[in-house]
Amino acid sequence: MSSSETSPLISKWALVAKATATFKRSITALRTKKTPTYKNQSHVAVITQSYGSVYNYVLPYCFANVILTLAVVVLRDKCSIDLSIDFTGHKLLSTLVSFYMIGITTTIINRYMEARTYLGAVYWASMDLASMTCLFTMADQSEKAKKWRSDVIYHLLILLVGITGASEYSSAGHNIWDLKDMPKEARERIKRSVFRDNMDKNRGVVDPESKANLYLNGQVKTMLDDNLRVPTFLAYDLRQQITSWRRASIFETDLHVNEERDLLVHVGVILKNWDGLKTLVQTPLPFPLVQNRRTILFFWVFTLPISLMTAFYDAKVSLCVIIFFITLGFLGLEAVINELVDPFGNDPNDFDDVGMTITAFRNVTYTLYDIDGAEAVVPFEEGFATFLGDTGDKEMS
Repeated sequence: MSSSETSPLISKWALVAKATATFKRSITALRTKKTPTYKNQSHVAVITQSYGSVYNYVLPYCFANVILTLAVVVLRDKCSIDLSIDFTGHKLLSTLVSFYMIGITTTIINRYMEARTYLGAVYWASMDLASMTCLFTMADQSEKAKKWRSDVIYHLLILLVGITGASEYSSAGHNIWDLKDMPKEARERIKRSVFRDNMDKNRGVVDPESKANLYLNGQVKTMLDDNLRVPTFLAYDLRQQITSWRRASIFETDLHVNEERDLLVHVGVILKNWDGLKTLVQTPLPFPLVQNRRTILFFWVFTLPISLMTAFYDAKVSLCVIIFFITLGFLGLEAVINELVDPFGNDPNDFDDVGMTITAFRNVTYTLYDIDGAEAVVPFEEGFATFLGDTGDKEMS
């Protein structure tokens, strides 16, 4: 085939490669933030702290509105151009602005805390599942039993990393199947699950042309949809591994049906809370509401100088101070809303979900370490070394 015949496909596939970041990435490598801390008893320290603050975003608007105020004053005093208007209309509009801001702030904080609750439930269920897996089978120290426990923990860890990667996709833009935070065989398994409809049956790999057509032509799904599907596949793999003892003679004494049920119920708890997280990720605030709120808010804030001119006719300094702090209050609240609307990513006020997952990883592997010894844990610390990052020391070995 000539180069002229192959160039369209190469060009098309190059765009897909760029869009999907096919070179391996790491979500741990992006973990440069730390959660803002502050001394609640010190008012001065809280007010003046810059890290985690929205002042950098808001203060330019405050100074711009003060400059606008001074310009209106100069036009009135020096050029006899009076732009002041009656405050009655602004007073009525302030009720609508306040209603919008109170309502949206309450909604955003509730979403923020709801997402954190879902994350906490995922970590709790994961650690409890690991505990039960080891405790229910600790009496059996055969090689088959040890391998079963190790395989269950392995699939549980893959699920945890997968949930973290899917949560971070909107901010980081790295596909789960391209993350080097998990072992290569896990990435290949995920890729086969996600693109099973576009597999070359002869070679068993993703067909580039099919993948290119799928995304560049907007057919079927977006990359976000595919990444959010991954934890469901991983949960299925975990369930399959838990029930694998039925297909082979693994234990000297079979798992009791209630014990197996408890393990599967915990997988269901993880999946249910992931579904709650996924719902929040896929359900942004309605655009008309955001658009209308911001239009009215910015109009109201930046027309305050001409509406307060009459009330502060000779008090120019007082007028500038009032304008500065009203702007800081309302636009500062808008900046807080923008900061919290997406709690995943690498901003200071985003969740440190990578750090929490690493902690859960340590707690999960400890249960296996306690039952089967350090040699059972070493493969996980080596296989997930990239994800563990600088914290991946061999403290348990």
